[in-house]
Amino acid sequence: MLTMDAVQLRELRTRPVSASGSSQRTLVPALSMKLWYASRLEIPGGEVLTGATLVAIRPTEEEDPQKERMREARGGDGGGGGCWVSDAFEEPYRTAARMLVKRRTYCLEMNSF
Repeated sequence: MLTMDAVQLRELRTRPVSASGSSQRTLVPALSMKLWYASRLEIPGGEVLTGATLVAIRPTEEEDPQKERMREARGGDGGGGGCWVSDAFEEPYRTAARMLVKRRTYCLEMNSF
């Protein structure tokens, strides 16, 4: 599932991604990706998800380390930075996402080159 909020859609309309001057390639913004995986995840209600995988991608510049620390101190995301991720889903997948973000987080950053 890919979601964008109203601000992100507005920004995309007003500032579309353009090709770089020296080439015809499209510039890609710096991205931060987080991945959570469970080979078997049993959620309340008896449902079992096999190979449950959750990937969250957002622009790197949106990540403010101070805000991230404050959010973690409040316990708003289980320490995994995933509260905004689980809120994108409806039940039962919201519960599954909340369970996944409490697991080991794999991080990857991608910069435009």
